[in-house]
Amino acid sequence: MTSRPVFVRRASASDLPLIEALQVRVYREEGYLSAARPHSMGDEAPFNDPHLTDVFVAFQHTPEGTEELVGTISLTEEGPDGFPTFTGDFPHAMRVLKAHDGKLCVLWRFIVVPNCRTNFRAAMLLIMESLIAGRARGIVRAICAVNPTKHELFYRDRLGFCEIARCANVSGLVHAPAVLLFAYVRDLEGRKHPLVRKMTVLYEESAPLAA
Repeated sequence: MTSRPVFVRRASASDLPLIEALQVRVYREEGYLSAARPHSMGDEAPFNDPHLTDVFVAFQHTPEGTEELVGTISLTEEGPDGFPTFTGDFPHAMRVLKAHDGKLCVLWRFIVVPNCRTNFRAAMLLIMESLIAGRARGIVRAICAVNPTKHELFYRDRLGFCEIARCANVSGLVHAPAVLLFAYVRDLEGRKHPLVRKMTVLYEESAPLAA
């Protein structure tokens, strides 16, 4: 399955039920669920505000000629009320971030199905599209909360994020310790994976970063 082409586009309204179903499925497989439906930041402001959030989806063609959703990522820029979920889970780190300049965003609901994770293509294409969207929004800084055992290495070594805080469990989930990672958007370019280097070219050709 991983050898079939993957393509990424901006999510439409009709994709949202598919995204939620994918989130439920993967969260259940990861053991994060205490109920049938996971807590989602998409249920609360600013993450449910379409003016602040860009959502992207990755699809793969199946042998039957259909398209299968294999990944998604969301980027939300900071609004007037900040990021309540992150403020609750990482209060000190969020106060420090609030005290510094530069438009901030959260990368969240970043999900890739297990059989598309080994070559990183779907993941990198989703990240590329989200960063292009961030550039158009004038985003300067990015944060994300990930499982330290399962995903931290990817973000740190492949992308260049650094740790700024930890919490024992993310609000609304179970068995979900998290590390809060931070990066300046410019520093997310040019990392080790070939797709990241290709991403740099596309990123620089997108809308210029606001001063």
